[in-house]
Amino acid sequence: MDLRRRLPATIATLGALFALGCSRTPPMVSGALPQRGYLWQRDWTPAVDNALVEAKQHFGGVVLLGAEIEWSGQTPRVVRANIDWEEVRRTEHGRCSLALRVAPFAFPKEGAPRLRAIESVARSLVAEADAHHVAVQEFQLDYDCAQRNLGAYRAWLQQLRSAIHPVRFVITTLPSWLDESEFAALVREVDGYVLQVHSVPLGGARGGALCDPKRARQWVLQAARLRRPFSVALPTYRCTAGYDQSG
Repeated sequence: MDLRRRLPATIATLGALFALGCSRTPPMVSGALPQRGYLWQRDWTPAVDNALVEAKQHFGGVVLLGAEIEWSGQTPRVVRANIDWEEVRRTEHGRCSLALRVAPFAFPKEGAPRLRAIESVARSLVAEADAHHVAVQEFQLDYDCAQRNLGAYRAWLQQLRSAIHPVRFVITTLPSWLDESEFAALVREVDGYVLQVHSVPLGGARGGALCDPKRARQWVLQAARLRRPFSVALPTYRCTAGYDQSG
């Protein structure tokens, strides 16, 4: 479940980019860490434009949802955000970061035709920004790969990276991937990754909290040991959920 698509015209926090390097002692950081936000909206209304402007007062940048890909059998259903490129060019000074959200599928079994479709959408998003005189500085792929398929996912990332070269390429990752043997090699295929430490609570645990700070800190320290650039996605919103007897 992707809670970000339910956001109003607000910005969800993408936490600081960590300069890596980790020994047995956690690294010390001096000064403020940079912060960015997600603007996860398909329909750009005046309220979304206003949110982008307001974000400049609080963040060092914003990652814009470019498109979402859903599936009907083998056929991709691409839903593009109608980004106000003029506002982006004005507010972001001709630069932006884009994200592509891809719904899960039976990867790698059904991979080849779907991967070609994803690569085509990625190229088109970068081209669309360029046509509006906006330079894409970073491209994020938001795809929740099954843990058992991380090796195959790694091979495909090599292809996608070539498709959007020379744009900086970043993927989102889940804390559960950190313990997988393929994870270290996976994140070496990209320029950086986003560690998502928020989740939908199950069974009403912790009163519906979206983030457990203690566990999040453990995951961050574990990620830092890999010595690869990463940032941390933090929730700045709330959810209300109901549970049946089975949880």
